[in-house]
Amino acid sequence: MLIRSIFTILLVCFACFSFASKSVMKEYIREYTFQVGDADSKVTSRQISMQEIKVELLGELGTYINSRVQVSESNRNTDVFQQEITALTAGFVRVEMMEEHFNGETYYLKAKLFTDPDEIIRRINLLGKNDKKSKNDKTKLIAAYEESKNLREELNYIRLELKKANHSDKKQSQLLQKYSEEVKKLSVLHIVSLADDYYFHRKRKRQSYAKAAEYYGKSANQGHARAQFILASMYHRGEGVIQDAKQAFHWYQKAAKQGNVKAQINLALMYDQGDGVIEDTKQAFHWYKKAAEQGDAEVQFTLGMMYHWGDGVIEDTKQAFHWFQKAAEQGYAEAQFNLGVFYEGGIGVIQDAKQAFHWYQKAAEQGYAEAQFNLGLFYDGGIGAIQDTKQAFHWFQKAAEQDHAKAQFNLGVFYEYGIGVIQDAKQAFHWYQKSAKQGDVGAQYDLGIMYKDGKGVIQDAKQAVHWFLKAADQGDASSQNTLGVMYFTGKGVIQDTKQAFHWYQKSAKQGHVGAQFNLGVMYITGKGVIQDAKQAFHWYQKAAEQGDAESQFNLGLLYLNGHGVFKDMKQAKKWIKKAKDNNLSIASKTWNKYELWKH
Repeated sequence: MLIRSIFTILLVCFACFSFASKSVMKEYIREYTFQVGDADSKVTSRQISMQEIKVELLGELGTYINSRVQVSESNRNTDVFQQEITALTAGFVRVEMMEEHFNGETYYLKAKLFTDPDEIIRRINLLGKNDKKSKNDKTKLIAAYEESKNLREELNYIRLELKKANHSDKKQSQLLQKYSEEVKKLSVLHIVSLADDYYFHRKRKRQSYAKAAEYYGKSANQGHARAQFILASMYHRGEGVIQDAKQAFHWYQKAAKQGNVKAQINLALMYDQGDGVIEDTKQAFHWYKKAAEQGDAEVQFTLGMMYHWGDGVIEDTKQAFHWFQKAAEQGYAEAQFNLGVFYEGGIGVIQDAKQAFHWYQKAAEQGYAEAQFNLGLFYDGGIGAIQDTKQAFHWFQKAAEQDHAKAQFNLGVFYEYGIGVIQDAKQAFHWYQKSAKQGDVGAQYDLGIMYKDGKGVIQDAKQAVHWFLKAADQGDASSQNTLGVMYFTGKGVIQDTKQAFHWYQKSAKQGHVGAQFNLGVMYITGKGVIQDAKQAFHWYQKAAEQGDAESQFNLGLLYLNGHGVFKDMKQAKKWIKKAKDNNLSIASKTWNKYELWKH
């Protein structure tokens, strides 16, 4: 029966729910008389009559359900809300025929309807949660309800047209053919309903995936797109049939060609992963685009990524921007973030800090951590908005609470220096530690400093060395230099000048000025390495050129004494003057002692 098909279709998304409370089914008896048209048979009359009886009951239940569902008054009166209530209620009305009479002119039906209003309310309230799954469930329910509703409306329209006497024979023939096609859809919908009954009604003894696959197969072969999609899913997972990726691909393709969005997405995934078909990123792109053009935000985002990376299509940042924008305007947070990145960097669009700020804010307000972090950066730097360290702190905190390592590090910095918040060394330590444990190199270094200096935590040189080593192994030059100092002085670790040299060298080669100076000292003194004045000269020169006063002075002394380089009073004068100008007191004394101004 058609009514069976309607209510089972709409139970698709309820299969996962279970309740401890006992359901109390209510029975309703209704009668309906249908005026039979020339194109109607007893079967079509019965199907249409059962639909009408159900629609009548839904109207009666609607007011009660509406008043009990947990929703704001502003939403309660919207057309969308009423549509959702009708769709969900329809999914819990079961119809059984009690009596029928057909005489060719009229069809009389007496039927018993079963439903549990309180159970409906509980399940609707569950679907009222504002999470992705609940939204998807409601979308599926409404789509299934619309399928039967649209079919009913189309049949009524054609019946009215057939009653008109002014049609040509050709037009009348076309209408009869169309009516026949729609009635055929009713029959297919009935088979789909049987499949749904076996597939989704898990508590029924007669539930059987194999039987469901049989009925979905019959419907799929008659061109029913949703049946083709579900059959494909069953082959993909091996439910009721032997798992077969090629068969899954076959039926996804059938449904996809009819415009089934989920099938188009799954088909794209199979092409993308080479699952059941030879891997083909161009075909994957083709089907992602088909789904994206139907408005699926997630796929629009995926399409944007494919254009951005040139995956299955020629790289095109303008098209990437276009599809990110489409998804972003539907509230897809990750696309909003990417749109912000594109505006910030001028990728595929004219650079616009205000627009970047706008989209970061949109994504941040949805809880997207990366956007919250970037929004914090924008507020901190006054980019695209008035500088506001309190707002920067607020958004760094939001992202940090979601374990965003860079945000945790920045939050530590803000607490340590009192930026946008009251200075608090303990809180700074707390957030540096969280970030450091996630591998953030800056946080590892700062955590090491806090342990070394006893800031926000009890002083602990061994813990300081532990964190400096973590950061040094990641190539952090400051940590490598500080680790060298710890080995040189024997703090938190056994004194080892060779290890000190090792870490100074690593840091110095990355351009760290302090390490370059320290390496010069090691070479000139022969500590941890064979004494080498030329190497000392080399590293002092590197640091001196970066403006380090002590290195400038030491370089001047080497020129003054001809140590590691030919004696050159002009060069000695040049570098010692630079050190003196940088307020190094010993440089001023040397300047005067050797009367370097004379050279």
